Amino acid sequence: MLALDAKVAELVDAQDSGSCKRKLVGVQVPPFALPSFLVITSFLLMLGCRSRADRMLDRTIENLQVAANILQKNAGNTDAAVHALDKYIKAHEKQLIRLHANGMDMFRAMSPEQRKEFSKKALKRSMPIKTRIDNLLKTYPNPQKIVIRLHRLM
Repeated sequence: MLALDAKVAELVDAQDSGSCKRKLVGVQVPPFALPSFLVITSFLLMLGCRSRADRMLDRTIENLQVAANILQKNAGNTDAAVHALDKYIKAHEKQLIRLHANGMDMFRAMSPEQRKEFSKKALKRSMPIKTRIDNLLKTYPNPQKIVIRLHRLM
C-alpha cells in the first residue's frame, strides 16, 4: 500500500514541477484487473441497454416505493399522508407529467403483443409494492383520499 501511495505522490509532484508534457501514452491493464473491469463494463452496458419501457417502469415503481414509505410513516393519519403525498407530487410534478405522457406514447406505439408482454412484466414487477401499499391503506380511515394521489404517481 505504501509503494502505491508513493507512486501517486510522484505523479502529482511531477505535474506540479512542470516536468509533465501533454503526450498520449498507452496503458496496459494488469491481468488481475481485467475480470473486475469486464464485470463493471458488462453491468454498465446492461443498464444502458434497458429498454425505454423498462426504465419508465423502474421510475414508476420508485415513485410507488416513495408513496409506500410515506404511508408507512404516517400510518392511520390520512391528513398527514395526503399532505406528504401532495408535497412529493408537487416537487416532482414535471417529471410525473413527462413520465405519464411518455408512457402513453410508448404504449400506443407498441403492437398488441408487445402491450400484452409489457403489461405482464409490469404487473409482475410492481406486485410487491402494490401489495405493500394495499396493506398500508388498510390502516387509514379514509383511504380514498390517498388512492386519488397514488394514481398521480403511476
